[in-house]
Parts: sequence; C-alpha cells; structure tokens
Amino acid sequence: MQRKVITLGKDAVLWHAGDGARELAVLESGRLGAQAERGLIGVIWPRMVLGESALLADPSAPPESRSITVVALEDETRVSCYPAAAVRDAIVGGDDALARTVLDTLVGQICRNLLLVLTVRKGEAYVEQPLTGLVHGVIEEAQRRAPIASWEGFLRTARFLSDLRDVSDRALAALGPDVASLDGQVESASQLLEQILQGREAPSRLSDFLAAEREKAAWWARSG
Repeated sequence: MQRKVITLGKDAVLWHAGDGARELAVLESGRLGAQAERGLIGVIWPRMVLGESALLADPSAPPESRSITVVALEDETRVSCYPAAAVRDAIVGGDDALARTVLDTLVGQICRNLLLVLTVRKGEAYVEQPLTGLVHGVIEEAQRRAPIASWEGFLRTARFLSDLRDVSDRALAALGPDVASLDGQVESASQLLEQILQGREAPSRLSDFLAAEREKAAWWARSG
C-alpha cells in the first residue's frame, strides 16, 4: 500500500490550516495536537485517523483546505500518510484494515462527544434518551464489525458517520461541559460508557478518545 512515513520533533507542524487536504494520516506513535486560534482543541493518540476529508471528497474537484493546524506534542512522533487512492485500492484488494481504522476513529469521536453531552444533560427532554439510544446503537454496530464489501459501501458509511460526527461536534459545543469542568466530566463520561457497555468490551480504542480528552483538559488547566 502506498504510504509516506513522517517523523516529527516536538512542536513540528504536520499540516497548516489552509493547506490542501490531499491525504489522510494515521498516528503511529507519539501525540499530535489539533490547534485553532484559541489554542489546543484536540489531542490525537496512536491509531487515530486525521484528515479523512481527503478520503471523502470528490476526487474530480480541487482539494478542500485544512481547517486546523496539526503539530507534534512529543519528540519522535511518527505519522503514516496515505492518498485516498491507496485506501480504495486496499479495499478492492481485500484489505480493509485502514478503512476500519477510519470508521473506528469516527465512531470514537461521535461517542466521545455524545457521552460528554450526556454527563451534563441528564434528564433533559429530547436530549438524554435520544442521545443515549444513539450511543448504544453506534457502539453495537461497531461491535458487529460488518464486512466492508466494496469501496462504494465504505464511502457511504464513512460519509454518514462523518456527518454524524459533525452533528455531535455541534451538540458538544452547544450542550457540553464548559472548560473549567471538563476534566471531571471526562471521568463521568468514562463511567457512563461502562454503564452502557454493561461488561462488554468497548469497540476498538473507544476509551482512548476519552483519555485524549482528559489530556486536552490537563493542557488547558496548565495554560489557563
């Protein structure tokens, strides 16, 4: 599979906001930070995907622009970058490992966002029950590990999950915990996830997304 491996020192930039989105990336080791004007807005752990918009975009259109700057938070941060065609060719050839990593990342982002909303919106009409049901459903589907039979089928699923992730981002911004209480709410979200799983194993690396959110809260506490 065609890929480019990049090793970054601390504070080195992987992508600048405004760069053309021509490839997606998987963090292999170390930590990456997503930065906007207000500072760090996300921490990326190993085996998480970033830049999936390059995969989902119309290949005949000009590339979209990156919306955030991505920097290394540690020395020896190692990243694998892939053109969209490499993911497509792998699926066609029967290798869906990278495609599954993309879906796992989207599932993790959705569940992290909604769990954080639920920690501060218990009992609210049209919030608690619908969002709890959605988290249940997404987790159950992720655990089912339905086969990826075709490139077209993968794109439909990935685009739907990407849209759902964007909705959950907006829900988190509007209804989620404030910065000052984020660390404690991450712990509450982890407990809520255990309740939802009821002893079952979490989908691949789902708990890592909450742990990464805890790292972000710690960074905010230090910088604030």
